[in-house]
Amino acid sequence: MSVGNRWDELESLVFDWQDGCLDIQGIERLRSIFRADVEAQRHFIQITTLESAIRNQPEMIPQISEDKLSEKAVQQKSAKSSSFLRHQSITAIASLAAAACLLIGLFGLPNWSLPKLEMVTTETKPDRKNLLENTATGVAFMTRVNPKTESIDRSTNDVSVSPGVVEVQEGFMQLEFFCGATLVLEGPAALDIHSSSVATVKYGKVRAEVPPAARGFTLRTPDFEVIDLGTEFGLEVSKEGSEVQVFDGEVEIHSHSGFDDSIKKVFGGEAVTGQRGSELTSAKLTPEAFTSIETLELELLSQQTQRFQRWKKFSDQLRKDSRLVSYYAFESEEMNQRILKSSIDPNDKELNGAIVGADLVAGRWMQKGALEFKHPGDRIRIHVDGQFDNLTFFAWVRIDSLDRWYNSLFLTDGYDQFEPHWQIMDSGSLFFSNRVYLKGELAKGQMPHQTVLSDPFWDPSQSGRWFHLVAVFDNQAKTISHYVNGSLQKMAKIPEEFQVDYLKIGNGCIGNWDDPIKPDEEFVVRNLNGRVDEFGIFNAALSAAEIQEMYQQGSQ
Repeated sequence: MSVGNRWDELESLVFDWQDGCLDIQGIERLRSIFRADVEAQRHFIQITTLESAIRNQPEMIPQISEDKLSEKAVQQKSAKSSSFLRHQSITAIASLAAAACLLIGLFGLPNWSLPKLEMVTTETKPDRKNLLENTATGVAFMTRVNPKTESIDRSTNDVSVSPGVVEVQEGFMQLEFFCGATLVLEGPAALDIHSSSVATVKYGKVRAEVPPAARGFTLRTPDFEVIDLGTEFGLEVSKEGSEVQVFDGEVEIHSHSGFDDSIKKVFGGEAVTGQRGSELTSAKLTPEAFTSIETLELELLSQQTQRFQRWKKFSDQLRKDSRLVSYYAFESEEMNQRILKSSIDPNDKELNGAIVGADLVAGRWMQKGALEFKHPGDRIRIHVDGQFDNLTFFAWVRIDSLDRWYNSLFLTDGYDQFEPHWQIMDSGSLFFSNRVYLKGELAKGQMPHQTVLSDPFWDPSQSGRWFHLVAVFDNQAKTISHYVNGSLQKMAKIPEEFQVDYLKIGNGCIGNWDDPIKPDEEFVVRNLNGRVDEFGIFNAALSAAEIQEMYQQGSQ
């Protein structure tokens, strides 16, 4: 078959596909052409690029007055215009074809097969019958945890809670149920959550605020069942029995005592108690015995202020650590005029970062700031000179979602030899890698990388939660380690063939990636969707004890 005939068949198949009238046999024929002929792939890119260009330049199509034509002539004219679009476009804008060829020559053509051949128009709707929507588990949110409570992980704030038992050994916990009811548990207490509107108090004190939209919210005890009718009440379960105090509104109590009068309404200002196997009796109202949401909020604010001051003292000491090569505390006064001021003491302006796109928002505490990354271009540009035997990266990060295959924590610009990359996979796993030439491979132009992937630590139920993340490259021990919230999550030995003498950084981005290999207007989208509140790099391999201390001093 001649070249001309080959292109005629290819173009005819492609145009039929674009028109939405290519049958299964035609699609398979088109796929077979692409699989067997690289030049056909190139030609496909050219003609589809040109077709798109002409559609955006209608002035290239000859204009004919339709009022002088019969209906049949109009149809003939439309067919000729389509032919002009298809077969005259190469001559009309040959320069665009040359540009396409230049792109192919510069960057190569990937080894690909024809994508799904589907026509999508504004009149058609996608078929979703076989698609599954994203799902998440949970019936409530844990929105407040008393910072003094060491039996509860403080980083569990704003975490979705699924049915099951939650316990507080000391301090307080606030739960916001999806139905709208809010509970404050005062330790020691245990709550068995059944659904978004039903739970059992196993023991301890609970205070509930139930707005009209959550009317019907039910708390069970071994002695009775409390059904809310729009109110605020306290409930205490002990070995002796259960007591309910209604501070506002009314509740309905269903007793388990077996007496005829097993249903009782209790109104604001009243309290009743139920002993095991006995009738409900009146009790004294003591609202001060139950911690309210307002009281808990004030207590938490006071505790957070104390913890912020403790972190501030620790950060001031950290700034003087001679092992730091990069450190940003993200305090509001250090983020003026789109410059992220280096927090290392003494200050070196060469270490200041450039804020691009990212917005200044609230950090872990109301007294300090953070930077939020949402758009593909959001990033912080920094530069770090030197060669380093060991490196430790750390950051406080709030993840809203993992939208990319790779989600940047810190990436060097070009990912050249001896440069590290630190990212989060869409699976929720931490990913650390560094470029290295294998022995004997330099002449072949091959540049593989050593990678260490952690187990998943994040899923959508933890959206909005702050994490302390650390990656350690230890050249003496020949290991790479990941830490999450002060605990070792993964350690891997570096194989001998991947061992290097040093790592280097140069230009890099917090929360994104610049790829100078490609044209300036084109870059790989790897921006983090979330917030960063504190970031640093040590030219040392920090110990597990140092990392745990850093987490404890910086947690909320």
